[in-house]
Amino acid sequence: MEDGSHLLRTENEDKTNRQTNKMTTSNMNCTCSILTRSIVMVILAFLIGRLSVKMDALCHKSPLYSSSKQDIPQTDRTQVTNIKKENVVLITGATGRTGSLLYSNLVEKGVSVRALVRSVDKARDVLGCDSCDSSEGIFVGDVTRPEDLINAAKGVTTVAIAASASPGISKDEQMAVEFDGVINTVAALAQEANRDGGSIDRLRVVLCSSMGTSTPRSGNDHGYDISDILHWKLNAEAFIESAGVGYTIVKPCGLVDSDGGNSTLLVGHHDTLLKGDHYSIPRADVATVMSQAVLTRNEWLRFDLCSKPGSPTTDLEGLLESSKWEWQK
Repeated sequence: MEDGSHLLRTENEDKTNRQTNKMTTSNMNCTCSILTRSIVMVILAFLIGRLSVKMDALCHKSPLYSSSKQDIPQTDRTQVTNIKKENVVLITGATGRTGSLLYSNLVEKGVSVRALVRSVDKARDVLGCDSCDSSEGIFVGDVTRPEDLINAAKGVTTVAIAASASPGISKDEQMAVEFDGVINTVAALAQEANRDGGSIDRLRVVLCSSMGTSTPRSGNDHGYDISDILHWKLNAEAFIESAGVGYTIVKPCGLVDSDGGNSTLLVGHHDTLLKGDHYSIPRADVATVMSQAVLTRNEWLRFDLCSKPGSPTTDLEGLLESSKWEWQK
């Protein structure tokens, strides 16, 4: 019995050892399989990461304001988005032929825009507002009344001045709109509530003026005497240049109501464009250039703007840059 028991125990021990070896081998195979999968996943993650970096670098090669239809780089797109969020623009003369085009242009670009209008009904027809009140950024007022501008301009960082006087009104009214109105508008922009820690560095003015101010005139335009209007426009420009606020003064040649974006735009100074081959310029093109000045927040620019037949100008930032004097570049 003892010998039989010994053999039985030996046989059982052998079976147990074989089972243990099988389990050990199985566990080792399982561990190797898990380890292999982990290594593969790490390698795949590394390769995908490298591919993403390369694709991201390729996508970010286009310039911020290219004339071609390339994507805006992510970093620059963020800058533009931040500018739009921080830049609140008040347009005076917003229901006029140029002002309404500027209003639509900026709204389409996602800029926070306010409009100073004299008529709610006209604002509804021209600007497409519903309630046409401050909840939609529509403020009823007149540039000749400072109190109207103070309320409309509170919280604003840029004013775009498109209000202008008609040759058919009195000379006193012309001065009130073209000169006093500009002073009132800039003063409202620079009100204490809009100063960043007392500074006016972030504030901007974009003015639509006119060519033809470099030569004293007495005469008429289509039967109207415009000499006083041009006189006050020039004085308004001088005021803006002395006010300490960053500015862009756009001085277009003869304005027409045709579609924009179809001609070559020209910039110059001191009415020199009037001496060469020049053409009238669509209001839509003037509004587009003013919109670009609002978006890029240019400062210390004053230039004539005209057009001629040719390839449409698409590089608006380059156009503004070319308007600088040589020592500004």
